[in-house]
Amino acid sequence: MLNYTYLATSNDLADFTPNDLVGHRYVALFGMGEHADKVPENEFDLLCVGLANFMNEECLIVLDSELKDSPTGSFIKSIYHLFDTPPAKEAFVGIATIFPGINDRFLLNPIYHELKWSDDDTSRYPRYNALNQCLEHVHASLTYSSLEQVPLPELPHASQGLVIPNGKRITTLRKKDELSLTEVGCQPTAKGPIDRKTVSKAEKSEPITRDVMEHIAEVFSKPFNRVVYEKIAPPKGRFRELRLETGRTKDELAKEFGLPSALVFDLLESATCMSADRLFFFYYHYKKILGGKELSFESLIDFSRTDSDPSQPNGSPENR
Repeated sequence: MLNYTYLATSNDLADFTPNDLVGHRYVALFGMGEHADKVPENEFDLLCVGLANFMNEECLIVLDSELKDSPTGSFIKSIYHLFDTPPAKEAFVGIATIFPGINDRFLLNPIYHELKWSDDDTSRYPRYNALNQCLEHVHASLTYSSLEQVPLPELPHASQGLVIPNGKRITTLRKKDELSLTEVGCQPTAKGPIDRKTVSKAEKSEPITRDVMEHIAEVFSKPFNRVVYEKIAPPKGRFRELRLETGRTKDELAKEFGLPSALVFDLLESATCMSADRLFFFYYHYKKILGGKELSFESLIDFSRTDSDPSQPNGSPENR
């Protein structure tokens, strides 16, 4: 059985059978387009190494050039009919789901990410650097989508409709207008006054209801989406640290959280962004289990990347 991620030769692909898919959740296609003949051999070897290490064998990655050389009617070609004919000019990674029950949105509609680098790039391996960035985008798309599909039990108090205020931006706007916390809450708006503590909570980026945030946006005459975080990026390794601090296994935590599978923690700890409700759910339960440990909601947010969406894990500059 071919149990490595990157399949190097068309001979391997000719012998590929359904049993060789065991252990793979995804299939991916990689191509350099019209750039293929321009890649130095040593950098191409690095590209292959980068692909081979991607997602620790969960993903079966095939070179577009090798796929074209594999026999007509072979099993591997019957899988890869999911992918459109890739653009001749573009260097890309395309990925589709084959593992049932997770990321179904990619089952029939693979996602594509283009490798982008400048011809003027003076770095030693510009294409390899571009591939690493591309794979980060792919991984962000997959982990975000998977995490969002896991059903979470309801919290003891309502968490639906919560949004995450962009606390730093709200503080900047308030100080610019020389308003106190109380004055912000008492400004005349269609939503009516809100108390000082709620405004303070918003400036700490703690989850609050949408109508309160609409009030704050109206006070500063800003569009709603300019004073909230659309997606939240957790700091790398933080959720793993919290899990280890509890002294419980993933299975034990899953039972305490009321979750259907311990797989959720794998997704959580690799996610580059998530929705407000998701983050608040895990914050609530970790804080409860850790008891007296001081754990702020703010400590679970990577503010340098939090404006990002699933396809742009490093954030959108225009939203900063």
